[in-house]
Amino acid sequence: MSSRVSVPAPDPRARVRLHVRARAIAAALSALLGAGCVSPVHVEHHDYPAGWPALRARHGDCGDLTGAYSNAGTGPASSPATSLTWYLVRKDYRHAAASRVVVEGPVGDTLEVRAGNDGAGGVTRVLRRGADFDCADGWVSVRTIGPALGGTVSASVWGDFAKADDGSLVVRHREEGGGFVPIPIYGSFRYWRRFLPAGNP
Repeated sequence: MSSRVSVPAPDPRARVRLHVRARAIAAALSALLGAGCVSPVHVEHHDYPAGWPALRARHGDCGDLTGAYSNAGTGPASSPATSLTWYLVRKDYRHAAASRVVVEGPVGDTLEVRAGNDGAGGVTRVLRRGADFDCADGWVSVRTIGPALGGTVSASVWGDFAKADDGSLVVRHREEGGGFVPIPIYGSFRYWRRFLPAGNP
């Protein structure tokens, strides 16, 4: 049986991971600055990967994400190796062994996500527009981290979702942060992840 939670219960591990991620961004930028590799402003935006199927034409502000997808993503070596549940049910740790993620919507102001193994067990999360996700130009944007504070640095991470022509779910992963370490710094990063259709269990 799936359990339904509209807002996952707070988990101390989630807070720890947010701080760790923010500190990691700060440490990476600080190390690069110290080595003279980058300026205090660092922007790394990767284009949509060549060879991937085209994104479906998007109409209106919210694209339809309905489908069943593999929880394991694929993408260029430069992109973070994250799962679909990392983006959509990040604060609920009952999804740890999920292999398949079913997405319905957005319908009205809600987006439903069910994560489990071939539809058995797992967890259901209902995301609500305005609180958990927003839409613009056909993209469905979920803020997965942020703003998270790590010392003197603040960082945010978003996952922007759209479907491709082959039915896979594409995520445009965005990170943005800045602060003082000890001079002012700013970083902006964009990567891509792709989650293939999972089919019927």
